[in-house]
Amino acid sequence: MAVRDKNLVAWQAYVITMAFISVGLMLGMFFLYRTYADTAKRSAEMSTKYNDTLSEAKKSEARVTRLKAMLGYGQHTSEDLQAMAQEFAADPTLGEVEKDFAEQMKLFAKSDKDTDKNLLKLPKFLMDTIRLRNEELDRARKREVEIQKEQADTLARETAAREDAQKKMAQAIQDLEAERSKHVQQVTTLNTEKDAIAKQFADNKALFDKKLAALTASNSALDAKNKEQAGVIADQQALLVAFREDDFAAPQGDIISVEDGGQTVWINLGSADGLKEGVPFNVIPSDTIKPTKEKFKARLLVTRIVDAHLARAKATDLNPRNPIMTGDKVYSPAWRAGRSVGFALVGSMDFDGNFQDDTEMIKDLIVASGGKIDAIMDTKLATQGKPTIGTAFIVMGTDTVDSENMSADQRAKIQKYAGFIKEAKSLGATQMSLDNLLSYLKPKNSDRTISLGNRISGADFPIQQSNNPPISTGRVSDFYNPSKNPEEFKKRKPN
Repeated sequence: MAVRDKNLVAWQAYVITMAFISVGLMLGMFFLYRTYADTAKRSAEMSTKYNDTLSEAKKSEARVTRLKAMLGYGQHTSEDLQAMAQEFAADPTLGEVEKDFAEQMKLFAKSDKDTDKNLLKLPKFLMDTIRLRNEELDRARKREVEIQKEQADTLARETAAREDAQKKMAQAIQDLEAERSKHVQQVTTLNTEKDAIAKQFADNKALFDKKLAALTASNSALDAKNKEQAGVIADQQALLVAFREDDFAAPQGDIISVEDGGQTVWINLGSADGLKEGVPFNVIPSDTIKPTKEKFKARLLVTRIVDAHLARAKATDLNPRNPIMTGDKVYSPAWRAGRSVGFALVGSMDFDGNFQDDTEMIKDLIVASGGKIDAIMDTKLATQGKPTIGTAFIVMGTDTVDSENMSADQRAKIQKYAGFIKEAKSLGATQMSLDNLLSYLKPKNSDRTISLGNRISGADFPIQQSNNPPISTGRVSDFYNPSKNPEEFKKRKPN
């Protein structure tokens, strides 16, 4: 019993001990868990705090880097600086600094690079800018002084010039008054002379009218008969020309007066017809039907254009047995009223027999006579221009005639000439020899020279006496002078 109780006590003691141990273990485990949980929580808090501190340290380092960049320290690109400025623009610590820094950097020139803009360089830039501005101000002040001096000099010079101009103007006004007074005196003198001339003119006109009335009375019957006969002849000639003659062969004008024994004549052509001095004509009878076939009485050379339809001409190659008469016609193949006659030249224009081409002289002769050159085929078969519908004549050169003794080359050239001639004829041109052209445009005693060498003496060729009638040396009345009485000569023109 005692043993059982002893065992029971021991068991109870064991159970109680084990219970205390279990409770102790459980309390130990509880306190250990609590300690671990607290430690883990503190460790997490410490880790978070460490990360925050590390992040803040990096941010602080970035702020330091940005501040150093603002001062110009470190190697940064323009992109790096722009990125940092954007990064710290909203930063609570550097936001205001960034804003102030950006405003300060606007003081730099726009052309400066971002890497050259910092707070350390700003004072130097501002000082340099102030220095340059001061230098510019100094230069501007100096220039202002120079301009003021130039202005003063210019003002003095212009003032002197104005005063001189005023003096000259006053002198000019004085000279003008003197000239006006002189002009009035001259006008008075001219009026006196004009009155005297008018009186003399009235006296001469009265005398002229008296003589004219006497002449008119004595010639009225003859004039009436001459007009009647001239009208009949003119009508018949007009019919003949209309039916038998071409336009190019019609006479161009009439002789309305003859003076100096036939050596000076007046024709009814003038400036209104396009006539110029130096144009030659042939004189043909008034009843001529074919001017190109008629033997001319004399040659004329226009020496003066008096009026719209009045000109004076010098006559040469006169024939005393066939004198020039009032009413005779004048004709030239190279001149037409109001237009130029066209010519085509073919071959060698050797008009003086010296075996040299004188084309240029022939051209000058035609142009001087009022014509024009439309086309030329020279001895080398080179052509200038082309015949046209207005080409009136084709002048044949001295080498355009075919002969049996010609070489093959010469015959080939003749064929080329023939083609050129055929083309001109197809357009209405009339064929004319060189001698025929010269017979119209050059007088017999004109320059047609032949080179005879240096052994020829001038004594071998005496000057031939002219058969022309002598020229009167007396004074012709102004009544018969067309230059002084153009109106009267207009009245005397044949209709």
